[in-house]
Amino acid sequence: SVLAFRAAQHNVEARAAQTVQIVFRKRLLEARLRILHKKNEFKLLKKKHNGAKKTFGGKGQGNQLSNEERQRMYELEQELMAKANEMLNRKMLLRPNTRFSVIWKIFFVFCVFFEISILAVKPMLENHVNEKTGEQMKFENVLELYLIPTPVAELEQCMSPTELEQRNIMQEDEKKGILPWIKKLRRKYKKEDIISLTESEADEINDEDKPWYCNEKYATAQDIWTFVLKLLIRQFLGFVGLVCFLDVFITFFTGELDPANGNLIPKPFFARWILPGMLLQLLVNPQMETVSKHVWNLEQYAYHLGFVRVFRWTIVLFYPLFKLLSHKFIHEIWRPIVESSNNRKVKD
Repeated sequence: SVLAFRAAQHNVEARAAQTVQIVFRKRLLEARLRILHKKNEFKLLKKKHNGAKKTFGGKGQGNQLSNEERQRMYELEQELMAKANEMLNRKMLLRPNTRFSVIWKIFFVFCVFFEISILAVKPMLENHVNEKTGEQMKFENVLELYLIPTPVAELEQCMSPTELEQRNIMQEDEKKGILPWIKKLRRKYKKEDIISLTESEADEINDEDKPWYCNEKYATAQDIWTFVLKLLIRQFLGFVGLVCFLDVFITFFTGELDPANGNLIPKPFFARWILPGMLLQLLVNPQMETVSKHVWNLEQYAYHLGFVRVFRWTIVLFYPLFKLLSHKFIHEIWRPIVESSNNRKVKD
């Protein structure tokens, strides 16, 4: 029957896949045994070489090793180091068909679109000028101007006559340019007059007569929403810049699949380093302008302190700190991300 044929066909495919898996596992075990054998051989030759050094008073003669053994030791050292570097590079390479790669590229395209939108609307921002400083407003300030609602406490419908009169006095003082200490003195006496004149009127106004949005709970909710919105507007631009800057390095450590066998391999030298590699991405990256300003400021500060002193501090403090942080980032952040992402590929 058809079901029996499909079951038999499935069993044949399963047996074939199992046979291929056994062959590959056998070859992998043989390769690991060869590497282990070479490591043990290198350790024995190295131990013998170090013992010869101690025997001859640390002069490094090493007469116990023959020329062939010494040459074999150096060849094993170079071969094992090359294997270790190759394995490390493979462990740091990210597959291009992982969820992390796809989601990151979506974020990056969105951030690039946002950066292009900022450049497109930049000529329109010339009409927006800060009234207090007279300078052109930044993009985030314009967003706050249009997206942040007016606080409930500043609406005339939600003010008592006393508060409304105080606000009018403050606006008049700002227009006249009265000094702060005179402004405070005038406000003090005006406040007493207003309270004495409008105390009976204020008593007549109840919270029930005010609109519903003047309620204290609504005002508190609006304050929380305004705080969150301002935080998102100001931090989102920093997030966009961070994504655009980190994409250079994530693209550099993203490998490609070999069309012959499907193995993950690094990109060719020109494609990885020049075009469209790290060099081109650094040149066209929108955040390089900000980075170049910081680099220029650091260079001026180093010139002020003295390049010799800065070089010594770099060798003693900053270079070891950079090595430590890079080691922590590679082994505790990037490699776990790569390992978990490479094990979860996007399904076709």
